[in-house]
Amino acid sequence: MRPYNGSTPWKTFREQYRRVARVNGWVTQTDLVQYLTLALEGPAAEVLKDFDDSTATAYDDLWKRIERRFGDVDEGREAQRKFVQLALEHKLLTELGERIASLAVKDLFLHL
Repeated sequence: MRPYNGSTPWKTFREQYRRVARVNGWVTQTDLVQYLTLALEGPAAEVLKDFDDSTATAYDDLWKRIERRFGDVDEGREAQRKFVQLALEHKLLTELGERIASLAVKDLFLHL
């Protein structure tokens, strides 16, 4: 598994991490936390600052930190993707509308 640096969607990384954990038999909270901390690098590793990995909720707490730090990035990327898609669809619809109007005008002149 590649280390996570925050440049890709965190949810995709979480799903990949969970699969790798199952395959490798990481079932204890200690194992899950330790391997997750080792999988973080660069900006993603910054979520480890002042992080207590010895608490009973450390695994869930770490995922919450990752989500808080990178969740907005995912949402922003998704919003941008949707905007581009809608803009392209609107442009296509606008072009289609212009072509239909052009044909209608031509048809109108042909029947005069």
